[in-house]
Amino acid sequence: MEKSLKIASSKDLLSINVVKQLISENKGFESARISKKGSLDTIKQELYAKEYDMACIPLSSVPFVLPDGIVLAGVSKRFDSSLKFIGAPSCLNGGTLRDLKKGVKVLVPNQIIKDQLLKLLPDTLCEVRDLNFDEFSSQLTDKKVDAFICPAYEIEQNKFDSSEYYEWTFSPYEMVGIPADGVVTYICRMDDIVVRKFIKDIHHSDISRCTNIERKIMKSFELDTLGAYCSKDERNNFHIHASHTAEENDRCFFTQSTSTGLAEKIIEIFSNETNLSTI
Repeated sequence: MEKSLKIASSKDLLSINVVKQLISENKGFESARISKKGSLDTIKQELYAKEYDMACIPLSSVPFVLPDGIVLAGVSKRFDSSLKFIGAPSCLNGGTLRDLKKGVKVLVPNQIIKDQLLKLLPDTLCEVRDLNFDEFSSQLTDKKVDAFICPAYEIEQNKFDSSEYYEWTFSPYEMVGIPADGVVTYICRMDDIVVRKFIKDIHHSDISRCTNIERKIMKSFELDTLGAYCSKDERNNFHIHASHTAEENDRCFFTQSTSTGLAEKIIEIFSNETNLSTI
């Protein structure tokens, strides 16, 4: 690339690390500059003002409709978004999560994870807190809570030492996080053909086929009432795990050889359950 590429990153560590990786791999550009600007609105304004050529933002936080002149041009690889339970060993009576003591206080990042946890372990005291990882994990280390649940990539990227704690990784059959979690999206100006070509070269189309399904499902329901995770196996079959809360939390799993119509199947299942709950 002939021009020097300038990149903005939102404040989250996931996006910052993706930018650092692009710089370290020297992906076809001479230099890049990281900006830890906070809000998506601020980054949009900087793109309009041409202070930056592209921005890295968690896909899970990107709205479905972007402002005129801005385009979602690609996505990163998917970092491990499986959910992990990290807790004090004293909060269990045995060796598995099923042995969790009654009344254990667990901190979670959003409502849909709380709903799923209470479905699995109804005797848990579950609290939702919107905190960054350091604030989140300090609630456990300071013994204000007995445990917390968060995506695996947050444990890894924050280099959290969980060796003295009990650790459990949830299967997607047990619990899923918010749609498109663990993926960073690249946005840029629609008319910047050079940058869009650069992004095309680093875009992970296999990931976007799965996150497109997750986000399409999310678009049909109220915020924070849906969890979804889609994957594609070596035979190109798509597998979708989803959880939705209307009057109560429900789950479904579906698999098929094409992504076509997969989101619509999940939407139909959950919409029927929502309609039944209102009768």
